[in-house]
Amino acid sequence: LKEAPLAAFHDEVALRALALAQADWSREVLEPERLDGVHRHFETMLDDLAERAEPAEAPDAAPAGWADDGAVVCVAGRGQFDDLAAQMAAQLLRAAGFGARALPNAALGEAGLERLDPARVRLCCLSVLEEGSSAAGVRYFLRRLRRRLPETAVVVGLWRARPDSPTLTALREEGSGETTVTSLREAVAFCQAAAAPQSAREAAAEPALRA
Repeated sequence: LKEAPLAAFHDEVALRALALAQADWSREVLEPERLDGVHRHFETMLDDLAERAEPAEAPDAAPAGWADDGAVVCVAGRGQFDDLAAQMAAQLLRAAGFGARALPNAALGEAGLERLDPARVRLCCLSVLEEGSSAAGVRYFLRRLRRRLPETAVVVGLWRARPDSPTLTALREEGSGETTVTSLREAVAFCQAAAAPQSAREAAAEPALRA
């Protein structure tokens, strides 16, 4: 952390560790009793890093509306560690000035979806680790999100997926309109790009409003 930005640490150290833990769990070589320990250690780490993830002080760090709490939601898939990956994504997005919030997989249930406000949520990131998910499972969650948030930008974070990943290939070849990224830095860049057009429109409209 002394030598690299928070985003690099999350992508290259913390997220890599989660991907390895998920792979071990999928191969049934990670003991169930160690699961809670992994969660506790990661949540403690994220709490310790919270100060490094303070939003940027620049007033234009995020366009109006995108900095509101809950404007960006990072929803966990069903994998054992997807919730921790979602928390990391939300932390980096907050550092970039976005009002990001991490949500558990229960948010994709009927009651959870009802609490997602289409008027507030500007972007949704579905957070999954490859070893804990399938292309069919991701598509199922995307359909549920689309029914509730038809106008909201959606990005799939298939974290640490290899370029030759069958799941990544299947999602990208389906062509359903969602972008799939494999790193947290790509997710932040996608959010910034999604917010930029609105920012430009609002800037262009300001002179007319003043007139």
